[in-house]
Amino acid sequence: MKRATTAILALAGTLFACCRGVWASEQVQPKQLIVPGVSVGDFKLGMSKNDVLTKLGKPCRIFSEGEEFSLDDLPRRYFMAFDDLSFLVVDGSVEVISVRTPLYHIYASGLGVGDSEEKIQEAFGYRFEREEHDAKDLDNYRDWGMQFEIHKKSRKVIKIDVYRPEKTPMILTTLPRFDPDLAQENVFHIDLRSRDLTLCDLRNSKNDLMYAVFNDRTNWPAPDRMPSGFDLKRIMELGKDPGLGVRSLHKRGITGRGVRVAIIDQPLLVDHQEYAKRLRFYEGVDLRGRTNPQMHGAGVASIALGKTVGVAPEAELYYIAMHFIDQNTVRRIARSIHRIVEINQQLPKGNKIRVISISRGWNPSHEGYKEVTEAAQEARAAGMLVACVGVEYVHERFDFGGLGRSPLADPDVFKSYEPGFFWTKLFWASRSAPSDPSSSSSVGFWVPMDSRTTTSETGDDEYVFYGIGGFSWAVPYIAGLYALAVQADSAITPERFWTLAAQTGRTIEVERSGERKPLGPIVDPVRLIRTIEAGESSELKQRQSDGQTIEAH
Repeated sequence: MKRATTAILALAGTLFACCRGVWASEQVQPKQLIVPGVSVGDFKLGMSKNDVLTKLGKPCRIFSEGEEFSLDDLPRRYFMAFDDLSFLVVDGSVEVISVRTPLYHIYASGLGVGDSEEKIQEAFGYRFEREEHDAKDLDNYRDWGMQFEIHKKSRKVIKIDVYRPEKTPMILTTLPRFDPDLAQENVFHIDLRSRDLTLCDLRNSKNDLMYAVFNDRTNWPAPDRMPSGFDLKRIMELGKDPGLGVRSLHKRGITGRGVRVAIIDQPLLVDHQEYAKRLRFYEGVDLRGRTNPQMHGAGVASIALGKTVGVAPEAELYYIAMHFIDQNTVRRIARSIHRIVEINQQLPKGNKIRVISISRGWNPSHEGYKEVTEAAQEARAAGMLVACVGVEYVHERFDFGGLGRSPLADPDVFKSYEPGFFWTKLFWASRSAPSDPSSSSSVGFWVPMDSRTTTSETGDDEYVFYGIGGFSWAVPYIAGLYALAVQADSAITPERFWTLAAQTGRTIEVERSGERKPLGPIVDPVRLIRTIEAGESSELKQRQSDGQTIEAH
């Protein structure tokens, strides 16, 4: 939120001084909902000043920049204060609603004015960000579409402001420089989501932008201050393409139609146009009121089965929402897997869940490892592929790597790819490439990971581009690919799929500083599906006769 908006919201707190106290006298009334970024009770952001007056009557005070006003003499921007609510009105429209009474509670969490800072932090976790406050005895904290005013002595919420975040983008005057070491620690090293860049001169920032994260709400500078050749629209559209010929399979009708895919991830924006019509089940596990949609859930769901972004755009989605934030994460994953198995038992034969996508890994050092291993094996016994970051701990000898791509390179061309950002050092340092299929200890392949456009959690028709991805984006790609394989042959097993994906993959040669090295096998969805449909090894024999290195697609 811009500093100016924070100041406006803080100033709104002074408006209640003229109004009578309501805490004790009205707590018996039914509580009404606060919906972040949308509404407080019956009052919605964007409603007119006259609508507010019709519901509440004459305000006890009208105030702006230290001056008092009447309804007959109003400035362009002003506050209207009532007994338990205050409204910031701009050009006759409500832009902020402020609450200073426990008569309202936040949607899903049940929290409100009078609750402790500790409860708010527990409910909103890492999204709970501190802001400066003009008053020395107060702290400001905000979440998406909300700001909390907390008294420093009592550590309790004394006011909640509800606002529309898209109206207050963070303004940047300079762009962060790309730092490979810093990016290893933080994929959002250059985070431009919902930022206002109109004051920036980006003509010399093309390389930095190639590793950036930006969305449909990013405000860009004028074209004469943008880098030459940086085509935003094309980058977003190329990022939506799963690549490697997947869309040619879609044209043939291989779309994962009717195949049931389960995802365990963070809370989902359930109404997004990419998957809303195919969401068959949604349930939360131990959310503790933290139900706001998260970027991670939107990203993995769209990569697996988004209508325009996904590998399997007609697969059906079963979703378990949870948080990956503490030492109990692995145990929650175990519970979520058990729940999916339970749901699967209720589904008719021939319409079972075939794959679970979990963009999280675990190993014997994690608390809950025994529980999650038992749950994953239960899912395997039910015929599911359990695709996860540490897949080798579920399916023995399975392995995979993640690919990078220049944002403007064609995702269908195999030579557009290189080791993904997080793989680069390991790839060039090792004698043999990770996921080497010739290794007796593993069967592996590479899938796209970086330079992806996914759904955004900010709106049901909005998108976000990630210059740097991660294994979180590779896992749902594999899940979507398995859904295509199941459509091609309903009898396919995880073991056969994984083996064929490696055997039918293509190997290219990549170069860095004069050193050349094979990279592969890169999964070839077209060959894979053709082989599965054939039901025999003719394609594999042809693959062997072609040799291991293939220049381009």
